[in-house]
Amino acid sequence: MPDPSEEARTAFARLFERIDRGEAVDLEAEIAAAGPLAAELRALAAGWKRAEGAFADLSDHASASGGGLHGDVALDGESAAVLARLGGRERSLSGSEPSSARYERLELVARGGMGEVWRVRDHDLGREVAMKVIHASSGPETRRRAVSLLERFLHEARLLARLDHPGILPLHDVGLDDDGRVWFTLPLVRGDTLADLLARKPASDAALIEILLRVCDALAYAHAQGVVHRDLKPSNVLVGRYGEAYVVDWGLARAGEREPRSPTHAAGPRRASETRHGEVVGTPAYMPPEQAAGIQGEPDPRADVYALGAILYHALSGHAPYEPAASTSRDVLSQVRQGPPEPIERVAPHAPVELVAICAKAMQRDPGLRYASVAALADDLRAHLAGRVVRAHRTGALPELVAWTRRNRALALALSGVLAIFAIGLIAWSLQRTRTAREVLRMADVARLSDLEERANRLGAADTQRAAMFEQWLAEAETLAGRRAWHESSLADVRERALPPVDGTPRFASDEDRWRHEVLDGLVAGLARLSEPDPARGGIARVRHLLATAREIERASLVDALPAWRATIAEIADSSRSPQYDGLQLAPQRGLVPLGRDADSGLQEFGHVASGELPRRDASGRLALADGSGIVLVLLPGGRFRMGATAADGSGPADADPWARAGEGPRRTVEIGPFFAAKHELSRAQWERTARSDPSWHAREQTTQSVALLPLESVDWTTACQALQDLGLTLPTEAQWEYAARGGTSSRWWCGNEPGSLRGVVNGRASLDPRRPDNAIGSVLPVDARPANGFGLHDVLGNVAEWTLDAWAEEPTQGLRAGDGLRAAPDPGLRTLRGGHYESGAIELRCAARESAQIELRDRRVGIRAVRAIDR
Repeated sequence: MPDPSEEARTAFARLFERIDRGEAVDLEAEIAAAGPLAAELRALAAGWKRAEGAFADLSDHASASGGGLHGDVALDGESAAVLARLGGRERSLSGSEPSSARYERLELVARGGMGEVWRVRDHDLGREVAMKVIHASSGPETRRRAVSLLERFLHEARLLARLDHPGILPLHDVGLDDDGRVWFTLPLVRGDTLADLLARKPASDAALIEILLRVCDALAYAHAQGVVHRDLKPSNVLVGRYGEAYVVDWGLARAGEREPRSPTHAAGPRRASETRHGEVVGTPAYMPPEQAAGIQGEPDPRADVYALGAILYHALSGHAPYEPAASTSRDVLSQVRQGPPEPIERVAPHAPVELVAICAKAMQRDPGLRYASVAALADDLRAHLAGRVVRAHRTGALPELVAWTRRNRALALALSGVLAIFAIGLIAWSLQRTRTAREVLRMADVARLSDLEERANRLGAADTQRAAMFEQWLAEAETLAGRRAWHESSLADVRERALPPVDGTPRFASDEDRWRHEVLDGLVAGLARLSEPDPARGGIARVRHLLATAREIERASLVDALPAWRATIAEIADSSRSPQYDGLQLAPQRGLVPLGRDADSGLQEFGHVASGELPRRDASGRLALADGSGIVLVLLPGGRFRMGATAADGSGPADADPWARAGEGPRRTVEIGPFFAAKHELSRAQWERTARSDPSWHAREQTTQSVALLPLESVDWTTACQALQDLGLTLPTEAQWEYAARGGTSSRWWCGNEPGSLRGVVNGRASLDPRRPDNAIGSVLPVDARPANGFGLHDVLGNVAEWTLDAWAEEPTQGLRAGDGLRAAPDPGLRTLRGGHYESGAIELRCAARESAQIELRDRRVGIRAVRAIDR
């Protein structure tokens, strides 16, 4: 049915409010008396009747005498009107006939208190989304619960429709399934819940705080709209693969004065978010005591502040407040009402004292003693992250210095070897002369500078999803740089008081002045570095450049290249045009630009915007690399392949390898999901554009020709991982590497089963004969000098050996993770090198050949090939 007018919806809602108050309503008579609204009301009633079949326990059946709807429990008017409108529409979800339905259910993702979450395919828009479907009711005895559940479910949908923030998943669509159950769709987030991350112990306090800050931002927005979540807990925070965080499950949220009111509120119905008969809803372990006591009133944002504190308690202690002592929700609820949990400082004695103070303040039982807002809580979290004073802990310049010194003991000792002693001596000296504020501020600026430099190294790749981090860093750095002139003046004053130098060494009349000079000299030099306008040397300029680059990358890859993405996505999804991809559903990938098909492999190739210029295709359709070309990634379709090698002993399998070595088998069938793999080994020019020093040995030796397209080498595993991470890339797992290297073949080398097949194809030892090794020493060749394999990848065998991601294991095919094949194995400090190098013979160049190496190894024969996961 067409959407009814606002007047009709209001009239229909008022009818149901009368039912809710216990009136006997003759629905047909009321509709007939509605005049020009009768047709719309009748359509709404028909929709309600259609929906009512699945919710028969929400009301009694129509009475035989009057046809009215009666019941001891009924929906509020607004929810009834919404359900009636949904019941009047054609259903758009089908589990049995996906070809004729818009949505097709694919996989159950999660099950919660109100419903189930499914991964579904939206056939109209060609994408996968999340669908939340309300639980089916179970009979008249659960009527009150079913009514409450439906109201909350519809209330959540209405709230999501009006909340517009990056940290809150937007509502896509709403409807009824074939069983009459209400559903709504949201974006599908690939990642984990915060509960999953806490169970695995987050990598650092900083990572947790970044997540909590994103949650605070989303809640601050919701509170500004008058909406309080009321059920915050780790499982209601989704964390995506790239650090994005979303607050979900708003079914228990309450809306205050800022919620738009429909005319139906004039009649005074209860809101859907209110509880019935003092019912307590939520998760007790994270619930503030006033909510546990069932106290009603206008929604108070400080309830969410308490829940954030409880999440922080969980993160610091390893378990939720009041758990694991209590075994049931009722037990936990009783404990929440009785008193506070065990003090956080007792259950987390080694936690940073600032985070302990933040947690304790947020979880005060008296709401008036908590943070006044989530924004205030976020300010303290940011202060701790930045090494500044946390107001919940202590305030003032001296606590700022002490807190920094405690968290940076190694750095404090490193400052001329006496910084810790100097800090104590300077504080005592300045107190005696009533100059504490200025001296401590100088010392605090030393701490701030060190913190800013450390955080700048952790900012990572140019990515607009990190824009808030970049902007926060810039604000702090520019404030600190603004005090450079003051520190320079102080340094000049100290130097004016200096004694004449001896042999060029400055002398001072007092230890205090000598200490001051050492620290101020280093501080002024650091501030000069920070303010240097060249992005290669200056911190502020570099971060500004990163932020600008992030925005440019997003524009180039997701805006300018959108037409190319649409065409490429359609081609990949079309099995008749791209049978190797088997209908793969791809979304535009931030940072990549489609380059079209490779003329030989037929696979799609993509330019990596951040690493250089997009290469062009020549007349034959092949990419022509230049010194300034960026990384080219090939979309590998994924599939099953035989990994490893098994020796031929007369009893082995038919594909046994007479040259197999220990540690290469047993050979097994492995399945790898689609992923991006670099077409070439990382070149020296591409490495240099990441603003890193060039470690390459061959570059220093080569004087006769350009070295830009020679492969990077002499780089250790850790440095390789960090550099690729800054580009949004990673090293391949061993399984990914071997799958890519084989190029769709099952032979010993991708070019054949006999050593002779390597000639002119692979840059390896001259003879390439396993029976006739020689001592000829070759050298690296440009990364595109040799022919590509069946996937269009150059030099997977020979040239330079390539690091892989996994820890070394004697059996390479054991314990492989689904999808990317990452191997679960203890870390002995060793990694695997694959592919051989320019000095390797045929045996070492086989696709299954592998060699262990210390992660610190820097060798002129070892380089990098990058891969990237697909953004879903």
